[in-house]
Amino acid sequence: MFRILITAILTLVAVVSAQDSDNFFEKLKLQIHGNAAQGFLFSSSNNYLSTESSDGSGKWTDGSLSVGKSITDKFRVGAQAHSYSLGMLGRQNITLNWAYADYKFNSHFGVRAGKVKTPFGLFNEVQDVDAVHQWALLPQGMYPADTVAFSLAHSGGVIYGEAGSSKSAGTIQYQAWGGYRNQASRDGFNLTLAAQGISKGVGGGPAGGVDVRWKTPLEGFLLGGGYAKVDTTAPDANISGYPLPVSVHYSQRRVMGQFERGKVTLSAEWQVSPVYASTGSAPEAYTPVRSWYTMLSYRAHPKLTLGTYYSHSGYYLADQKNPANYLKDVVVSSRYDFNRYFYAKLEGHYLDGNDGGFFAQVNPNGLQKTTRLLLARFGFAF
Repeated sequence: MFRILITAILTLVAVVSAQDSDNFFEKLKLQIHGNAAQGFLFSSSNNYLSTESSDGSGKWTDGSLSVGKSITDKFRVGAQAHSYSLGMLGRQNITLNWAYADYKFNSHFGVRAGKVKTPFGLFNEVQDVDAVHQWALLPQGMYPADTVAFSLAHSGGVIYGEAGSSKSAGTIQYQAWGGYRNQASRDGFNLTLAAQGISKGVGGGPAGGVDVRWKTPLEGFLLGGGYAKVDTTAPDANISGYPLPVSVHYSQRRVMGQFERGKVTLSAEWQVSPVYASTGSAPEAYTPVRSWYTMLSYRAHPKLTLGTYYSHSGYYLADQKNPANYLKDVVVSSRYDFNRYFYAKLEGHYLDGNDGGFFAQVNPNGLQKTTRLLLARFGFAF
């Protein structure tokens, strides 16, 4: 199926390249975009993100094709098909990432409904488009690659707008959202349960939240915060055929900041997440998680961008000497844009700890405390 999606993207690129692309899309009255990427993972010891990365793995492919149309100046519709595979995750099934109708009454108020992207944090809404950001892997404590399908979008709606736009006070932008999230059949949560012998079955639940940002009077400086509440259940989960319903309830409280000036971008986010989880008739377990990162990118050349970040996440009330309870990540990254269509990323990670991204299915002999990881990513977009 991935080949079908890539063939469709390549065919469209060829058609557009053969003529004036602006006139082509203007005649169709459509906005069409696509992205495809192939990644490689090499790690020193532990296998990461359900791949056999310690032997070198190319099981990391990603592709999307989106179409949008402005019906009127205020009314717009769009949809995106997506296919990915990351080790044991995804398995290249083509899914509908999002499909929405959007009506913007004015700058203060708009409504988006359907299967819509969830506005939460600096990067959540762009996780599905590798071409638009610097990083091969975003900070995993906040944007885990093994649960992208769950966190990216929800079925429901978003209301949005801005207020107080002025040079002296800046602009407040708000988005409030709510609806239902489905648990993908092949994601990290399912793999974790499967390692314990639990077959999860169909899962999901209601979710809602708010994201507020202040574009300050200082040019390029943004501050913001968000709150989300998520309930997910799998009532048909079982172990060896015996019913064992799974329930997870958590909230997310996040603050963020970003400063862009010239060739430099500085970003940071901090989040705390009280998590309550239970299986079967067992009482809920309380496991609060805290995550944060600081990030710097620098455009050294029109085609070359360099970057680095440090991220830290973990169960902060648990034993911090136990690597299972935390994950620290020191990252250096580079991105090279060959032209408007093709790009490459090379990224090194030094991972200390095992909380997140490590699965027993590909680490049957247990885990080492530290992991050195090299990522290469090649892609094109239009």
